[in-house]
Amino acid sequence: MPPNLRSRRNVLAAGVGLGGFGIGGIFALKSDKDEELPGPQGFSAMLAPAGSDPLVMAHVDDVLQSGISKNVLHTLLSASQFDDLPDALTKAFDTIPETAVDIDSVGTLLLVGSDVAKDAGGAVVWANWTADDLVTVLESQDDTDIQSESYRGQTIYTAGETSAAKVGETVFMFGTSTVVRDLIVSSTDDDAKPVGGKTLDSFARTPLSAHVRFSFETLGLSCNTIATSAKTSSVYDGIQQVYGSVPDSGDEVRFHLRVDPSADRQEIATTVRDELGTVERDFVDNIEVTDEHDFVAIQYSHNPDEKATVASEVLGSVVCRSNLSG
Repeated sequence: MPPNLRSRRNVLAAGVGLGGFGIGGIFALKSDKDEELPGPQGFSAMLAPAGSDPLVMAHVDDVLQSGISKNVLHTLLSASQFDDLPDALTKAFDTIPETAVDIDSVGTLLLVGSDVAKDAGGAVVWANWTADDLVTVLESQDDTDIQSESYRGQTIYTAGETSAAKVGETVFMFGTSTVVRDLIVSSTDDDAKPVGGKTLDSFARTPLSAHVRFSFETLGLSCNTIATSAKTSSVYDGIQQVYGSVPDSGDEVRFHLRVDPSADRQEIATTVRDELGTVERDFVDNIEVTDEHDFVAIQYSHNPDEKATVASEVLGSVVCRSNLSG
């Protein structure tokens, strides 16, 4: 293997980098497959602007091999923070994909919530695509003509409310025009403030080799069919942040609810356990809730006899019944 193409597993072992990580430092890495799939050198805080919450990172080649991973990523993409991403990108992870995107050419996907507007978010995609592929993604969004403009030396293409930019040989950004501009500044300006605080600290606790890693304060899932009582809601006020992952085994989903030191962690664990116990689905028998050092841990272990779509229900149940949908 050439020295400049380290295995992705070795690169991920480098951990969470906190230093600068401009576009020039994002290059193609050798994957575990015969083909070369692009991806970042681990994760750097400079990949995401300040205020990026939720924060999600997925290794797409792994995700596509695991029904659990795919369904968890599908549910994360359905959050309201990512409504402005092109359908061609988000639907690539549906149970039955309907998309013009060459998803097999994607190495890594980074999703970032944004504080530049309410329920705003964007995506950074490392893929063996061309500028024409980027335009194809936008063309599938709607019938609006594609406009282009230059920003900080990069060309931003816009169709309707969705914008995109190709900022490196294999690096593509999507979101509203404001979010894409914010992503460009974050990844090219050494003076830009990167994501930090509990969002980054929580994300850093997730396994480096996981198929999907995530952290968020709230996740904008639709919870219309689930209601929590005023008493239950007040208990959950002690939850500060959520982080979790689908580990590289691809058959578990792990959540950690970070709890304020002044809150009653045991009461939160008991309430979560009781709330999930009201879900009339067999998968609740495979969920374990424990009270740990500064968090409440929730682990779902997949039963091979169950459909992989159960993973989406588990994520939705945890978010909605723990009053974390915003």
